[in-house]
Amino acid sequence: MYVWDHLISKSAAKNVAFIAHGYGGLAFVDLLVQRKQEVMNKVCSVVFIDSVHHIQHQSRRDPQIEEWIRKHCREWVSNSKPLDKPVGSLIKVSCPVGSAGTNKYGLTICPMIQRAKVISVLKPAASESTGYELL
Repeated sequence: MYVWDHLISKSAAKNVAFIAHGYGGLAFVDLLVQRKQEVMNKVCSVVFIDSVHHIQHQSRRDPQIEEWIRKHCREWVSNSKPLDKPVGSLIKVSCPVGSAGTNKYGLTICPMIQRAKVISVLKPAASESTGYELL
């Protein structure tokens, strides 16, 4: 919350992308719930990696948040299936979920970075090509 309130919300950046690993996913969803309109207007995409978030519980089933998550997020989870193969979940149904290509939690981000999968997801929601700004 502090980083959002003091840095990101005050920056001129319009297409902010998040990579949320593990507990970071829960923290991002908490931010989305508490700063809903600000986050929805400024964040273009979110990559969850083995996240512990739970959209329905955290958002109290807010349909606007659930729809935004479906449109702007993607999750990769520890799984032995090849990278990007769809992985179903009976508990969490919030955004597309794919295999990280490994069962090892600490290595889930490695295959995606090596194959530049994360970058291909981090595209602005708007059609304008403004590039990315690192904060």
